[in-house]
Amino acid sequence: MDYKVGRLSKQQDFKRVTPLRMVILYVLISGAWILFSDRLLSAIVTDPRLLLKLSIAKGWFYVAVMTVLIYVLVQKGREQHLARYITERKNAWAIVLLEKERAQVTLDSIGDAVITTNVYGNVEYLNPSAEALTGWTNAEATGLSLEKIFQIVNEETSEPLNYPIVRCLKEGDRVRLPNQAVLMHRNGTTMAIEDSTTPIRNRADVVIGGVLVFHDVSDKRNLMKELSHQAHHDALTGLPNRLLFNEYLNQALAQAACRQGKLAVLFLDLDRFKLINDTMGHNLGDLLLNVVAERIRETLREGDILARQGGDEFLVLLSEISHIQEVVTVSERILGVFSQPLMLDGNEVYISTSIGISLYPTDGSDLETLVKQADTAMYYAKEQGRNNYQFFTAGLNIKANQRLSTENSLRKALARGEFVLHYQPQVDMESGCIVGLEALIRWNSAEQGIVAPLSFIPIAEETGLIVPIGEWVLRTACAQNKAWQEQGYPHLSMAVNISARQFREPNFIKLVANILKEIGMDPQWLELEITESVAMQNGEASVEMLSFFKELGIRISIDDFGTGFSSLNYLRRMPIDTLKIDQSFIRDISTGKNGEEVITAIIQLAKNLRLKVIAEGVETNSQWSFLKTKQCNEMQGFLFSKAVTSEEMELLFVRPLNK
Repeated sequence: MDYKVGRLSKQQDFKRVTPLRMVILYVLISGAWILFSDRLLSAIVTDPRLLLKLSIAKGWFYVAVMTVLIYVLVQKGREQHLARYITERKNAWAIVLLEKERAQVTLDSIGDAVITTNVYGNVEYLNPSAEALTGWTNAEATGLSLEKIFQIVNEETSEPLNYPIVRCLKEGDRVRLPNQAVLMHRNGTTMAIEDSTTPIRNRADVVIGGVLVFHDVSDKRNLMKELSHQAHHDALTGLPNRLLFNEYLNQALAQAACRQGKLAVLFLDLDRFKLINDTMGHNLGDLLLNVVAERIRETLREGDILARQGGDEFLVLLSEISHIQEVVTVSERILGVFSQPLMLDGNEVYISTSIGISLYPTDGSDLETLVKQADTAMYYAKEQGRNNYQFFTAGLNIKANQRLSTENSLRKALARGEFVLHYQPQVDMESGCIVGLEALIRWNSAEQGIVAPLSFIPIAEETGLIVPIGEWVLRTACAQNKAWQEQGYPHLSMAVNISARQFREPNFIKLVANILKEIGMDPQWLELEITESVAMQNGEASVEMLSFFKELGIRISIDDFGTGFSSLNYLRRMPIDTLKIDQSFIRDISTGKNGEEVITAIIQLAKNLRLKVIAEGVETNSQWSFLKTKQCNEMQGFLFSKAVTSEEMELLFVRPLNK
């Protein structure tokens, strides 16, 4: 529709009759008539009597003409005024129609849904977006109550929500829906929405209706949920993470305090998980964590919380416990699920866990204390042999403090020169003569006195201090062996234990080679001892690394053989020289615990692989006699000598075993 909008044209404006123009015209005509009519009559008529009559007639003629003229002008002015009025009204209506059309186009074009209602809340209009989101057409919805076509519920509770249009019309102010609002489509589907309802007022500022504007925020709300889930859950297992666990625990503590109830916190750490992770690869390690998480979850009661602390550590919250036996039952169920092997990509894997337990309010009343005490109890469970659960006790705090003190002292021990090496002889079974030595570290702490290796070696492993300490042991042992050789003592092989952390160091091969070169010791007199479990880590990489040492001329022995998870395929391929039978099997000789059968099998395996066998921990003649009968090559143990200082070792070089 095309409307002519604007003022009258200049031509129309010029022709317009106004009172001022009528007066001016009247004055001009009257003046001209007076000036010219009398002169014209005087010039034409000479008779005075006729001139008077004509003058009178002239006057009436003027009045008649002017009357007609004024009437015509007034009538024309009225017509012009009416035409102007009609034109202006048309122009004003055209503007209204144009604004309405623009508003309609705008409403139809915007992406937000728009619904307008009258003052009673009945629908007057739905734009296309509103039709799409509600499922109602404008024609169907017009005249219906808004509640009929706009059904909203709370996303979390599914409870119907109060309609904002009602409050808007009643209060005459802007109203919004709560953040959990969900719109029910006509076909039954739902979508998350955000809305704003605003009253419509007339020129007298009276509310005559309302307008509801809303849009679909399902994608936005889903994204926010996903981000929130990621912030509060472990990405690998989907379990609550430590942050969310802390929220659950704080809530449970508040409830327990109000009800004077009890709860328990369990701290779980998988035993030897790193060995499995390094041996089988991180992908299977991740799969293992998922399987373990699922198994643990199945053992818990309804309402209990399982979370992943990080790595191979898990936290369990047992809320609302009435008796300690409930905690025991859950802990034993958790240990029970690990008694069956886990199937990982066709591989059968055995793993266990150690559990530490703290109780509220006995062991603490706040989050940090309870988790810390459970962690302390878990370490005690590790010390007790793993695969068990332990409750926190006050004495464990003392042990934890001692452990922390040991760690602090250990960090200073190397610089203070507090470490010394002792040497234990390795004796030939046939001749009874010393054929080798094993270097064993001892620590004389300035704060704690003599510290047993089992008390500080695990701490050194965990903290990484074993790397510089291990380098010191290797350098000192090689230097001592070289010194003995130069003093004329027998040339013997010096065995040095290598930790898992050292073995994984990228520059370890270069380090060993540099130490031998600096000291000037022939590599054939150095023997590196690695445990069976370390040797099996990353089998191919271990084979390659040991091959480098073998090329240097260094001897390789497998310590604690029989206690790990050996792969005979890798064992056959590894360039090793010696198998050391773990002393736990030596103790079982003549006890009826199958120790003799295991030893016999290990010796036979070594013979088949052309390897030398050393028995550790030989303390009795009966043990020595059995090993000699089975053709074990060498032994070390208290039967010949404990580990001694370098000075004491020099006195033993010439002493044969009393056979």
